[in-house]
Amino acid sequence: MACPYVSGVVGLWLQACPTLTYEEVVDVLKNSSTYSAISMKGGRWGYGKIDAAAGLKYILQKYAAIGQVWADDSQRLIVSQNAGGCEVTVAGEKSFAVELFDLQGRKVGAAGGCDGVASLSTEGLKSGVYVVSVNGQTFSGSEKIMFR
Repeated sequence: MACPYVSGVVGLWLQACPTLTYEEVVDVLKNSSTYSAISMKGGRWGYGKIDAAAGLKYILQKYAAIGQVWADDSQRLIVSQNAGGCEVTVAGEKSFAVELFDLQGRKVGAAGGCDGVASLSTEGLKSGVYVVSVNGQTFSGSEKIMFR
């Protein structure tokens, strides 16, 4: 089942950057997949475990030309939750500010982004819906997120 899954992931990546070459897809695989020697018992096959979201972020930062690919500015913003926070990715934005608001409009967190990526801590926040607001030189936008 690896072949159809990888084909689907590469298809997703090609939606973000239709001009990717074979060599560029291999570069994305090398730089976004995870490898665990323990799970493979010392043997190594391919580039490890494929991570579709990490590959997409890598493509958006390295290969996707903003003027060519992004017809809709709202697609430049990706918010990924992780343990204790979230990672905010804004394709093509070198420097930007991230603010986190509750639904009453109170600012409950902030972070600075560099080279398209920022880490925002959500430690101590109650579960619920929040708004991530991003302001940069070429992009301003927001997205609702839910913490559990």
